[in-house]
Amino acid sequence: MQDGGIGGISGYTCIGALISQCYNEGNLTIQITNPWSSVAGISGGMADEGTRIEQCYNTGNIEATSTVQNVRVCGISSFSEAQACGIDSCYNTGVMKLTVSGEGESCPVAAGIGGQMHPSGKYITNCYNIGKCSVIRNGSEWNVPRVGGILGYADIDRCFKLLLVNWYS
Repeated sequence: MQDGGIGGISGYTCIGALISQCYNEGNLTIQITNPWSSVAGISGGMADEGTRIEQCYNTGNIEATSTVQNVRVCGISSFSEAQACGIDSCYNTGVMKLTVSGEGESCPVAAGIGGQMHPSGKYITNCYNIGKCSVIRNGSEWNVPRVGGILGYADIDRCFKLLLVNWYS
């Protein structure tokens, strides 16, 4: 996978795309070998403006290992790089586990709903996660991982998380 996305429904979405009332129940085990890769239960990434994911859920477990920088694993969508993208009324019950080794200056991300959503006009609303999220570092010199029950980092509203969030060094 080269700077791309893998998802149970969509790898990457395009301008104004709407993914609605979809679900993924399949488990995924993957070795990530290219940096900037995103893996998620619904959509690997929302690549263009106006993309929305609504009323979707993921129950599949995602287990990824990586020796490269800037990788993300999430229940609904791992990455958003454009304005006005959002996730609404979605949930995740699957386990998100990312194991990293090697060295680098990036922050690996694992989250129940969304991984990396840049703050300009992105939103996550009315969502919940009850799946465990973890990043395990095997002897690596990575920066501190971003691990979140709902989100690795960005804005959220009216969401909740149950269970445990962990990162290990």
